Amino acid sequence: MYELDLEYIEKQINELSSTDKGEFITTLLNYDGVLPIELEQLFNPYINPLHIPQAVIIEVRAKHEDKWVEHGRYESFVLPGETFEDCNQRLIQRFVNKTGSPCFVKV
Repeated sequence: MYELDLEYIEKQINELSSTDKGEFITTLLNYDGVLPIELEQLFNPYINPLHIPQAVIIEVRAKHEDKWVEHGRYESFVLPGETFEDCNQRLIQRFVNKTGSPCFVKV
């Protein structure tokens, strides 16, 4: 089971600059798969729990919004008997395997 490494993510967000998006944001923008729902919640422009700059939120949402909607509505039914949480954990595992990002940690 995986969960967000909020310390890593907060550090990455705090180090954002106008010229450098940092490792975390760059990884998200380069990833073409369906992202886990936890990341959608981080980039919610109305709640914005980590105070991510709006320009970054807009850019990440522009890249992944349709896929987050797809996950929320359809992806959990891809494998027979798979729950939404099972699906989300599968998506996290895929994301970690493909990117090597430390934004999720195994618990």
